[in-house]
Amino acid sequence: MRSYSKQSRVLSFESWVVGFKKLTYGSRLTTKSFPLYIIHYTLHIFLSSCGNQKESEAAKFFLKANYAFEKKNYEESIRFFGESLEKKPDFADAHNNRGVAYLKLNQVENALTDFNKAIDLDKDFGDAYFNRAGLLIEAKNFKEAQLDLEKIRVQYKDSTNYYLKWGDFRMAENNPEVAIGEYEHALLLNPKNVQALVNRGTAYFQKRDFDKAQTDFENTVKIDSFQSEALNNLAYILARKNKLKQAEIYIEKALRLDFVNPIYVNNKGYILLLKNELEAAKKLIDKSLDKNPNNAYAYYNLGMYYQKTNQIELSKAAFQKAKELDSNLSF
Repeated sequence: MRSYSKQSRVLSFESWVVGFKKLTYGSRLTTKSFPLYIIHYTLHIFLSSCGNQKESEAAKFFLKANYAFEKKNYEESIRFFGESLEKKPDFADAHNNRGVAYLKLNQVENALTDFNKAIDLDKDFGDAYFNRAGLLIEAKNFKEAQLDLEKIRVQYKDSTNYYLKWGDFRMAENNPEVAIGEYEHALLLNPKNVQALVNRGTAYFQKRDFDKAQTDFENTVKIDSFQSEALNNLAYILARKNKLKQAEIYIEKALRLDFVNPIYVNNKGYILLLKNELEAAKKLIDKSLDKNPNNAYAYYNLGMYYQKTNQIELSKAAFQKAKELDSNLSF
């Protein structure tokens, strides 16, 4: 049942939504995570390969599940994949796809279980290795992630997203210099890979090469004006350069696309601090911390607020909390 070529059954999906943890380097800049792969079949081709009634029923549920996934009805998609697996428990593709659906709901352990099962059933299932590697990177299980990525190197040698994922791997290892090379390979294969542009820009930022970072983010929004991560990142860089009017335009665009994102909310607060709109800034910083109490940069902004309002002891405490959360924090 898995004899078809990759081209006929694989689609690349953008990284999962804000509900699932993104790769974030520092907490002012955001970057899209790696894409995922989900398997598709056309009904008539798939059913012609099925040998019995249970396999035919499994195929029908599989297609219903994929349809629900495409409609972003992830809970229903998971239910249909489960129905498919009840009919055919050794259906590796259904395990892989259900794993992707679980990720959309931030059910990481369930996703990992499904990717593991897909690989157990098919030791050459490249898409499942690809997807699992992403989770292992997030978990900082670098040894196992590297093994998965090396396993599929030949199979994915012409994939822009493969080198994107290697870049994410190197960034998670805190090696932005090597990551930039991987992102450049991804962009060589597809110059319009906006995820690679955003992530390379973040790597440049980490190296404090702010001009190159800004160029990457600007090129990203030229390709995709709705790329909220790039809009947010541009806003922060412009704010650092004291170009506050431009910064506010970009952060407002980012917030219109994702108004609950605590990083975007915090960065709007940062811009307002620089504009000395202190009480409005404080409200946004508090809102950001309510959503994500582990954002070191939000505590830094809180320290700035207390400093500007002459609350020195509170300022010291906030700066200390920021350093406890991120010892590498650069202000």
